Amino acid sequence: MTARSVLLRALTALPLAAALALAPVSATPAGAAGHGPAAHRQLSLPQLIERATAKVRSMYPQAMLMVAEGDAPDGPTRDMAKVSHWRFVLNNRDNSSAEISGNLDGTLGPVLRHGSRWIGVLAIDEPLTMTPAAAYERLAAAGHGTAYRYVSLVKPLGTPPWRLQYHFSGHPGGCDGYAVFVASGGVAPICGPSLSA
Repeated sequence: MTARSVLLRALTALPLAAALALAPVSATPAGAAGHGPAAHRQLSLPQLIERATAKVRSMYPQAMLMVAEGDAPDGPTRDMAKVSHWRFVLNNRDNSSAEISGNLDGTLGPVLRHGSRWIGVLAIDEPLTMTPAAAYERLAAAGHGTAYRYVSLVKPLGTPPWRLQYHFSGHPGGCDGYAVFVASGGVAPICGPSLSA
């Protein structure tokens, strides 16, 4: 009897809720194009943010997330599951900041402390209701579905209203791409005129 058949037999003996709790988490449907065998083990960005901020807050309990910056290590992509490496910066109450990097496979790096705060943005203090993949779908529907290497989650400090948004760019922190507003799904150039909705 194989290990798989033993697992399947055990799962069929459990109530449905318990079986679902034991089943592997899948970021995409099985066999989806563009996703390798490791894709089923990926966390969602909100899950990775939760883990990363929990690790930082174990050292700095009142730290606030300011920015999440994602990178596709293999280069520009249309598959947001390949934007797998993320860096998070949190501001502390003492005018310092803490940085932590992580991957969608769940691994986290060490917490690094910096002697200054991250400025130019507001804290990300609201639930994340849109994934990078859903934001990219909005971007593609607006005619900007090219491949991007960098994706950021940020709430820029500028002219109100201040809105949480994803930035898709060819350069880290670049001005060469587009913003997708999390609440409305609207699309605008990162450094161009904003949307009123």
